[in-house]
Amino acid sequence: MGNALEIQKQVWVNSTGKKYSVDLHAGKDGRSDYLMITEHTGNRRYRISIPLPMVGHLIEAIHDALET
Repeated sequence: MGNALEIQKQVWVNSTGKKYSVDLHAGKDGRSDYLMITEHTGNRRYRISIPLPMVGHLIEAIHDALET
């Protein structure tokens, strides 16, 4: 991965007992790297993948929403 961002797998459990993980994955076929957020629920996994160029925009949008 050519991006300077370094994310190792982080796993945490929230107050409801749900387990989550965050990983950085290399893009396929020359596409950009992406951030994968996974919710672990028993034997099931729910995932969302966000291209790294969009992560900054997402953080800005969340920040703006929290200010209003």
